[in-house]
Amino acid sequence: MAITFGADPDGQPDTPRTPGSATYHELSQPTALYNWEIGLHSVLLAVDRFFATQQFDEALQVARLVFDPSSETCFYRHDNPNSPLYWTFAQSCWKFPPFQGIAISIQERQKVDIKLGDLAKDSNFNLAIMERRSHGALVHATARGRPEANMKWIVMKYAEILIAAGDAHFRQGTLESLPLAIQRYVEAGHILGPEPPKVPKLGNKKPRTFANLSQEDAQLELGLPFSSQLKKGTQQQLDADPKGEQRVCYLRTTYFCVPLNPKLKQLRSLLNERLYNIRNSLDIQGRPVTYALIEPLIDPGALMAPGMGMSEAISVALGDQNSPLPCQRFEFLLHRALDLCSELRSLGERLLAATERKENESFSALRQRHAVAIQKMMLDIKNLQLKEAQQAIDSLLINRESQVSQLKFYLALVGEPESIIPTSTSNWEDIAQNIDTPTKDDLRMSSYEKMEMDMTTAASLLNTVAAGIDGLVGPLCAIPEIETMGAPMGVGASVTVGGQNIAMMTSAGSTYLKMMAMMSGDEAGQASRKAQLVRQLQDRRMQANIHGREIKSIDKQIEMQKIRVQSAQHEIKMQHAEIEDAIQAEKWYRTKYTNKQLYSWMEKSLRSLYYQAYILALNTARKAESSLSFEQGRKISLLRPGGYWDSSHDGLLAADHLHLDLKRLETADYDAQDHDFEVSKTISLRQIDPLALLSLRLNGSASFSLNESLFDMDFPGHYMRRIRSVAVYIPAVVGPHTNINATLQLTSHRYRVSASASKAAEYMAQDKDSFRTDHIPISAVAISGGAGDTGVFDLTFSGPKYMPFEGAGVISTWRLDLPTEIRKFDYESISGVLIHFQYTAQEGGALLRAAANEAVRSTSKAIKTEGTQDGFWAMFDPKNDFVNEWYGFSSRLIAAKKNGSEETTSKMELGNLKDRLPFWSRQQAKLEVRDIVWVSQSSKLVNGVAIQGVSRPDDGSIKTEALGKCTTATWKDLHVRSLDKWAVEASTSVLDENDEAVDNIYMLIHYVFQ
Repeated sequence: MAITFGADPDGQPDTPRTPGSATYHELSQPTALYNWEIGLHSVLLAVDRFFATQQFDEALQVARLVFDPSSETCFYRHDNPNSPLYWTFAQSCWKFPPFQGIAISIQERQKVDIKLGDLAKDSNFNLAIMERRSHGALVHATARGRPEANMKWIVMKYAEILIAAGDAHFRQGTLESLPLAIQRYVEAGHILGPEPPKVPKLGNKKPRTFANLSQEDAQLELGLPFSSQLKKGTQQQLDADPKGEQRVCYLRTTYFCVPLNPKLKQLRSLLNERLYNIRNSLDIQGRPVTYALIEPLIDPGALMAPGMGMSEAISVALGDQNSPLPCQRFEFLLHRALDLCSELRSLGERLLAATERKENESFSALRQRHAVAIQKMMLDIKNLQLKEAQQAIDSLLINRESQVSQLKFYLALVGEPESIIPTSTSNWEDIAQNIDTPTKDDLRMSSYEKMEMDMTTAASLLNTVAAGIDGLVGPLCAIPEIETMGAPMGVGASVTVGGQNIAMMTSAGSTYLKMMAMMSGDEAGQASRKAQLVRQLQDRRMQANIHGREIKSIDKQIEMQKIRVQSAQHEIKMQHAEIEDAIQAEKWYRTKYTNKQLYSWMEKSLRSLYYQAYILALNTARKAESSLSFEQGRKISLLRPGGYWDSSHDGLLAADHLHLDLKRLETADYDAQDHDFEVSKTISLRQIDPLALLSLRLNGSASFSLNESLFDMDFPGHYMRRIRSVAVYIPAVVGPHTNINATLQLTSHRYRVSASASKAAEYMAQDKDSFRTDHIPISAVAISGGAGDTGVFDLTFSGPKYMPFEGAGVISTWRLDLPTEIRKFDYESISGVLIHFQYTAQEGGALLRAAANEAVRSTSKAIKTEGTQDGFWAMFDPKNDFVNEWYGFSSRLIAAKKNGSEETTSKMELGNLKDRLPFWSRQQAKLEVRDIVWVSQSSKLVNGVAIQGVSRPDDGSIKTEALGKCTTATWKDLHVRSLDKWAVEASTSVLDENDEAVDNIYMLIHYVFQ
């Protein structure tokens, strides 16, 4: 049996023909609607529901039943099965047969120009307009006439699902999930295709009416170059660019045009933003992010947490573990998450209420439809009842005729006239009965029955006596006979007396009795017959009376049935009215504003809003959890890794479960509020890394590191050292109204989280379990003052946001950048950089204190350990630190150069340099200089300088490097144990011919304690 989809190419039902030659309408045939519902609308509904519940893979799988852009279809013609025909992508991607034909039709229409007149003649086009006007509020009615709208919706929904799936992978923030996100985004880009070309604006368009447009032909004729009104002119070049190289594009447009689809434009814009972020190391919000090469270990307990079903992916359990830390504090985020949780609960209640209302409206509409059907069925029942009443009247009339016939029969038997038969309006008078008074005994017999009983009893007695007499005849016959003869006068008679004579006389008496008994029996029979006839007459009269009364009863029943007929007719009229009322009520339920469609729309919208609010609340809760973990310096996992959304119940209790876990986070914060040491420390860049200070002076940029020993010298045994604030001091010579502008950036940091080290080797080991690195919210600030500048206007720790560098470890690497394009002051006037740290720490105990002290001693003795700095540094600026000595030193060199003395040597006394070291360095009994680094813009000066009292290494062992515009020369492995009476020497050979001053030179010494 062929499956029809409502194709009507020539006004005929579906026939096997080439796709594209027919137009499709789901209401054109009875079975087409069901096929469209099964093949398209049910699929679209499932896709929309899966997408609403964030089941992207299932949504794509179902969507591919209609639209599969990854397929390549080959089909065979119905007229030639051996000839395969491959479809292009435009047709093969559509799995729904009508869309395949429509795709071909679209391609065919693109090859020809469509005129407005052709559209006016198109019956399908007119039908679509009629449906649109008839069902203005029903978008599906419009889509019936334009199936291309459904096709566009599917394509946009498919791309939207791909982008949403990519966002889900992008939000995980791991190197494993980024390729999956890119794959989804690229696939969505292929679906959306390239952006349409930007058409240049044609200028202001003059509004025109239909009357103006209808005169186009006449205006064209007037504009032709054959008019006599035109003046003859000379030939000229009409096109200054005959090759068309300067033309932007050719436009073939009409006055009316179709604007771009805003949904497609929005999807393309969102896709471009996502691809730009993911390809430029930005997170989904556009913030810079650095992804770890090695992901953190998976917590097996997190996968077994409540709410994690088998359908939950491991990626969901990992969540946003590498996402940037929020800028807000835990307390603020907790209150915000609780507020969102309350709003989420309210939305859940509204969603449940909307669902209940939708179901109530559906039930009310269904009940009303059933009421209409029931009322129609009741009308049928009423009609049947009317028919039944009418047939009952006919039946009663027939029954009355039967009763009249029987009454006539009985009246004839009793001898009564037929005139007494009652009519429908007359009454029946019973025939009188003559009944004798019955006997008083138990039998209550009539007189004839009494006579019959008496005569029967008498006859029975007579027969009994006669029988007894007959019994004596035999014995009497045995009596002998006695004969007596008397013959007087010869004439006589003989008399014989004997048994025979007596027996005969006895038998004669018996016969007489029998005769009397027979007479009594005859009288009894006559009495019985009379009693029977009397009873028969009485019975016939009674039957006549019964039938007469039955006739009147039937008359009454006929009257009742007539009343019932009238009642049924009235009920039928009422039923028609009830049906009309039910139809109007059903129509009202169907067309009222607060109907099922409204609540379905509300339910769908609220479900989407509810899930978005859930995601917002969950993300805020996870941010609060991350903030709590960040503030406490340990991993806290109290929220369910898989979330709280139960798709089978629309996540209705997600807010309650989330609220409970938020309260657990609040309790965990209260339980862990221990006292921390609050420490302040000022670090001089000149003391810890003078080479970085020189780089800042010369190049405007410096990178430096702070090791743990700098802080262990102050408080050995502390751990969990975390920055609260950083202030920068840059002393320099600047002009009036000139700011010192710089950017301070934290490039890396860590802090010790374990206090288990008991020896220096364990303390100095770079064990990853002993240190922790967090993603801090603010890792760079802009310095605009240079005098205790923290990078913020109001340094407060009670606000909702973290301060710059708050929470970072003091074991850190920094970068300080000054503007390099335009220098507003002389960077070489920077005497140093002071960084003031405020940090918190915890006491690690005696063992950790001993290990820290031993590690500090090892560092001061330059015992090399991986990741630690060897010894200490000091920088001397002779031009600024030894002003008088430098002036004499440089003046003598310049004077000797002018006098032509080539080998004149100038000396600059430095005195005891140990007095210029920090106090804690001066207190050390034994100090040894390991290396000396010279830095100057003059390469001759760094290579020609010497120190009196220090053996200059061979030229081959001196390491020379470039530092921006400067040159550095490093003297290594000196082992000089005295800093007293040092003098810098240089000859005039370090100067060029045109030098009028000696370039400044910096001396950096690297020393250790013995």
